[in-house]
Amino acid sequence: MCLTLLKAGPTWPSIAMPQIGHLVRLRSAWAVVLVLLLLATPFRLRVASAGEPPRSPSVSKDGLGKRAETTLDRAKLVDALASRNAAPSIQPNGGLYRLPGFPKNYDWADQDRVVGAIQRLVHDAEGVWPEIVGHLDDKRYSITYELFDKATNLSVGDMCKWIISDYLSQAYFWHIPSKGARPFWGFYMPDVARHGNTALKAWCEARSQKRLYELQIEVCEWAIVEARRKDGPLSELSDERRRAVVAGIKGQVAELRDSKRAVKVDRFGARGAEAWGLYTRDRVESAGAKPPAQD
Repeated sequence: MCLTLLKAGPTWPSIAMPQIGHLVRLRSAWAVVLVLLLLATPFRLRVASAGEPPRSPSVSKDGLGKRAETTLDRAKLVDALASRNAAPSIQPNGGLYRLPGFPKNYDWADQDRVVGAIQRLVHDAEGVWPEIVGHLDDKRYSITYELFDKATNLSVGDMCKWIISDYLSQAYFWHIPSKGARPFWGFYMPDVARHGNTALKAWCEARSQKRLYELQIEVCEWAIVEARRKDGPLSELSDERRRAVVAGIKGQVAELRDSKRAVKVDRFGARGAEAWGLYTRDRVESAGAKPPAQD
């Protein structure tokens, strides 16, 4: 019996030809549907993406993100320069030296916040330039520095002026010899920043269509003229050294024109660190500028 079955082989049900054709057509139809779905998926994704609102840049609780990409963010970068503290009183201490009288309730943590805001604004200055210029007349108290041996309360507008000054002079400043006070300080601040915040604001607004590197070129050209003058800030130097200074600044101008990129300021107060002194709680108490008794 078994031998008979093996010889005969298994018995399969018979399938008619029309049924086979139906199965083939059904399989082909499903294949077409699958291909259409695969082709439609990227289109659906693109439509969904196009319908989504653009994502805003990351902004922290105080409104300061890593990048200031909107007008609101840029405005907050400058607004952060304003201190929540009242400005300390400035007390004479003989001669030109003056000490600040910080109140007992002065919030040193908020001063740390302002210092961070200054450095952040310096880092992003080119992208926030119109807002910095716009706040040059901002009278709100920002911070107190010992500036050239004198305690000085700086407003938001004053900080904006110093940031603008640092950036305008950054391209030429490091080509100026630093040995000796007169050559160094004669170029510390460019001429356009020496005539008050209102004049500087007008100068910047008149050049609002220029990029920052172009403003640096203009100030470099002023520095070249000053460096060449025998009765100018570098009068103590020999003709050969003044020519070397001019050559260095000219080289920087050529680089600016070639790269079309401004020379950045790394951080505020990096140049002439001996001129800028930040008042901290420890420094105030150790120097004798202790908070007055009244709040």
